[in-house]
Amino acid sequence: MMLTRMRAQMLTGLAMALAVLDVTPGVAQGPDYPQIDRDEELRLALSAGPPALASQADVWLMGEHGFVKAIEGTNGFACIVVRNASLRSQLAPHCLSPAATQSVLKAFLREGELQAKGWSGESVDAELKRQWDSGELPLPGEGAFAYMLSAGQRLGRSAGRFKPHFMMYMPYVTNADIGGDPARQEFPFVGPYERHPLSTVVVVLEQFVDPDAVVLPARR
Repeated sequence: MMLTRMRAQMLTGLAMALAVLDVTPGVAQGPDYPQIDRDEELRLALSAGPPALASQADVWLMGEHGFVKAIEGTNGFACIVVRNASLRSQLAPHCLSPAATQSVLKAFLREGELQAKGWSGESVDAELKRQWDSGELPLPGEGAFAYMLSAGQRLGRSAGRFKPHFMMYMPYVTNADIGGDPARQEFPFVGPYERHPLSTVVVVLEQFVDPDAVVLPARR
């Protein structure tokens, strides 16, 4: 019952946002990327976070030249479905905290621009590393975290579903630093990257948010 009430709140907030913005479809991700339509991408993005947060968040959708802001939120959070140029079958819905939008989101937006240009995974990774090293892209700071709660997530080489989880960004952290072990997921662990600007401490949660349960409001 609680989740149902929260989902109703999310839909009310989404309806208000879509009443203001003209959201146009744009899924020109290029060869080998999943081809998803506007409504499916909205559902994936909005199911990334707890409904009470996602209902008031910015939403970014992939367009012809990269990500575009489709919904202007009010709480500082941002929902986005991240692609991966090295694992092109992957779809990773994130709900980013306000602090993470000042760093992690900037990297995701830059990554989307390069993907839209058709860059390879190796080239995208090298360019992002150059920009982190030069300071063009800021590292995540205090309060940067993300939710990945969508049951529609497609992660890893198998593009399968992992588990609903919460991630705290800690640049360059390792499992040795925190006593983590990805094989012991009842405890926090570092993944999917160690010693990386976007390394995260992962806390596995219990409940997914189903994107198919997100009923989109009628467009004006």
